[in-house]
Amino acid sequence: MNSLDQGRISDAADKPSSLVTIGIPVFNGEKHLAQALDSALAQDCPNLEILISDNASTDGTQDICKEYRRRDSRIRYHRNKENLGASGNFQEVLKRANGEYFTWLACDDILTRGDYVSKLAGYLDTNPDVVLCGCTTKAFVGEDLRATCTHVLEAVAPERDWKEARKEFFRWPQTACHFVIYGLYRRRPLLKVPVDGRTHWGRPVVLDMEFPILSRLSNFGRIVSLPDMERAYRSHAYSSCNRDVEELSTASQFWLALRMKSTLLRTAATLNVPADEKWELIKLTLHNFLHHPLGRLPEFRADLENQRVENGILRDACEERLNLIHQQDAAMRLMTKRIEELENQLAQTRAADENAR
Repeated sequence: MNSLDQGRISDAADKPSSLVTIGIPVFNGEKHLAQALDSALAQDCPNLEILISDNASTDGTQDICKEYRRRDSRIRYHRNKENLGASGNFQEVLKRANGEYFTWLACDDILTRGDYVSKLAGYLDTNPDVVLCGCTTKAFVGEDLRATCTHVLEAVAPERDWKEARKEFFRWPQTACHFVIYGLYRRRPLLKVPVDGRTHWGRPVVLDMEFPILSRLSNFGRIVSLPDMERAYRSHAYSSCNRDVEELSTASQFWLALRMKSTLLRTAATLNVPADEKWELIKLTLHNFLHHPLGRLPEFRADLENQRVENGILRDACEERLNLIHQQDAAMRLMTKRIEELENQLAQTRAADENAR
């Protein structure tokens, strides 16, 4: 780290005066939401708002939010009338924030240090050219807070030349530097960046949604990560990202990757940077298209053929079951008709008996 950045970190105000918003998008998060809220409320930053955007939850999330709002005036609670999708809710909480600085906190993540907000906000206060300040990120699983893996984002360390560091947000596949998305932002530049998700054949996809956000945000200033600070995120099998990895076929991931590489190329071409730097970024994004996929086309064709075979088997099974359903419907109609005939015969017999008496 150079002497300038060292001085800026050490001289950063411990208690910044700028309002900071911690935005918590949540859907059916009753299991871990209280833990996330407790970690936000434990921050030592005096000028803090905690904004919850409830994505029309159907579990006990609303009750938890209202209870925490009653207990602490720093909490604001908004409930969407309908589910906006994951990316839509991330957008919603950002739009409703008031802070000069902003960070997202997933409803199942935690801020492991009480000075997380104040330290990062202090760095932004003293480094006006920085639009996003992240830190070392640790992953944990379930209720065990011991880190399973640690991401020290050296590629975007403060002392690294920004022209070189910016390239990290245009590479494919991206390095661990995409974890900087969990950092603290200047909210106004972030509002200029689309935070919309992607779809694939009508299916919402959150996989790799960090890429277009960070590459576009790099147009407005530096993105750095402080190695001596940290926060944690919970890794679990049922997260939206892991579901995408499990459910999307190899071929689908191939086409999504091509679309993302195209997005990075377009972003590089439209950045407001000197021509020589823009050309370097364009060359990098063009090179992305030569990485991996072309050699894997036979694998993708085989994957598609396997899907066709599986679809054929499923189609045959469906037709067989439909035939069984039709046969059962016909048998039920015959049984119904026979029951009606027997009921009529019984009624006639009873009437004859009554007349005989």
